[in-house]
Amino acid sequence: MTLSAEEAGHETNNHIRRRCRGQNDCRSRADKNNDVVLRIREVVFEEFVKSDNYGLIFTYMWGFDHPYHWEYLDRLADIFRRENAEIYYVELVAAQEIRLARNATENRLRYKATLRELYQNRQL
Repeated sequence: MTLSAEEAGHETNNHIRRRCRGQNDCRSRADKNNDVVLRIREVVFEEFVKSDNYGLIFTYMWGFDHPYHWEYLDRLADIFRRENAEIYYVELVAAQEIRLARNATENRLRYKATLRELYQNRQL
């Protein structure tokens, strides 16, 4: 069974939707279960600032309405602030139809486990 980009986007958006139990508990279950992954990212950044490398591009799906995301990204930025690095935040914007079409490309399915699992489960 093949999903259209629209179906994939709808299912994916439902898959990643988060619910908060209270104002201070907006961490997603995925975030809570991936504390090790989050810490590894911090260690990579800590090691990067010790190097002679210049510039780092980091992408993150930031839930602007989730206080935890703000706190986490501020903690990451502090790693660079301590070294007086310049920090820029850029919001990438695309129309929903473009995002949905992109989700169905071979490249996305190869590298995005959640999309790949969605397609595999729908084909069963």
